[in-house]
Amino acid sequence: MKRLLRFIVDENSGGESSDLKITGIYWGRIVSVRDALGALQHSNFVVGEDIVTDFSDFIVETNPITLETTVTIRHPYTPSLLVNGVETSAYQRST
Repeated sequence: MKRLLRFIVDENSGGESSDLKITGIYWGRIVSVRDALGALQHSNFVVGEDIVTDFSDFIVETNPITLETTVTIRHPYTPSLLVNGVETSAYQRST
């Protein structure tokens, strides 16, 4: 099953609205995201419960002292490259 990291961006008023409307509730955990070479790609990034350690794309580790969770994408970072409509970067395919 393909796992996707998803950004959820809703229309907003930049803090200027007087109305509060809850249209959905989502939860996740705040993590640092690193690539296979250990390079930090994102910090304080929210990922969903579907991101777990697997044998192809992700390693999820929590430091027992600091309780900081790190998701390592098992591929080195490479920019997105579409060939005939197909993503050729293993890093980009896993995100």
